[in-house]
Formats: sequence, structure tokens, C-alpha cells
Amino acid sequence: MKKFFWIVFLVVGSLLLFICGFLTGNASLKELQQKNHQLRETNQHLQKRTAYQQISLFFPFYADNKFYLKPIVYQVASSVGDLRRKALELLIAGPKELEGYSPLFPKETRILNLTVADGLATVNLSREATQLNAGSQGEVLVVNALVNTLTKFPDVFRVKILIEGQGVESLAGHLDLTGEFKYSDQFVDSRSVLQVDSEK
Repeated sequence: MKKFFWIVFLVVGSLLLFICGFLTGNASLKELQQKNHQLRETNQHLQKRTAYQQISLFFPFYADNKFYLKPIVYQVASSVGDLRRKALELLIAGPKELEGYSPLFPKETRILNLTVADGLATVNLSREATQLNAGSQGEVLVVNALVNTLTKFPDVFRVKILIEGQGVESLAGHLDLTGEFKYSDQFVDSRSVLQVDSEK
């Protein structure tokens, strides 16, 4: 009788352990599936975030009988390559369909080269960049817009501007370009910052 009791006890105990293990296994499987789903959603979110990056560009802006530099935040695809060069291309293209904003350079201006070394960005533009129709303040705004845009990148602290590979005295006869330039907030008005999708 005692032997039979122990056999029944072992069978029932094994059955209970099996049921508990089965239920626990199912619970663990559900938890794993939920975690996997959450990880998938997080990964998709991160992929969307890293597919685009934001860059700040500065454009001359006329309001209240004054000229300012207004920052515009562009969202660009990370796949464009060199974001600094893309920023210059967008500067030359000018802000599209935005009232009050002015392009920096004549639309024929080309970026011949852009290098960055030891915090210095050297921008080599085609000669069309010197065909500015601007007075002294206009030339200052154009140079500051280019410099401020590039120095927003973490590896750029100073900017040197060349034309056709050569240093020039000025773009429009007003501002000495023989040196290097740093970020300046002298004319910057950042009270409201526009955001633009560069793909549109």
C-alpha cells in the first residue's frame, strides 16, 4: 500500500511539474514574443531617425527695413554623403518659395572643392561667386551665412574661402577675404526657425 502511494505521488508530482513547466514555458514564450515585437518597433524607429539628418543653413532675410541672417533647418537624407557639401549646395540653390529670403550666390556658382582639416574648412568656389550684386553689408551677410552654416558642423571651427583655387581680396570689393572666419551671431535673428524638407 505504501509503495502504491509513493508511485501515485511521483506520477501526480511529475504531472504537476510538467503542467507548471508547460505553462511557464508558454508564459516565457509570450514574453519573448512581446520583447521581440518591441525591439522590432524600436529598430524601425531608429532606422527612420537615422535615415534623415538635420542641418542648419543661414540665409539673408529682409524685414523691418533691415537685413538679418535667419537660420533654416533642413532635413536631408543621410545617404547624400558629405552633409557639409550638401549644405553649401542648398545655400547656392537658395531658399525656395520663402518670402523675404535671398539666395547667397548667383545660381551658376559651383563648389569646386571642400576640404576639412584640423577644424578648418576650405571652400573653393567658381568665379561666379564674385559676381555678387551686393553692397558692403550684403557681402558681410553672404560671407557670414556661408561661415555660420559650415561652423554648425562639429568638426568645423574656421572657414577659408577660395575662388578658382586662389585666395581673393573680396567677393564684391568690400570685405577682406584673405584671412579665416569664425561663427558670428552679429546679424543672426533666431527668434523663429523654419524647418524645410530638402527633398521637396
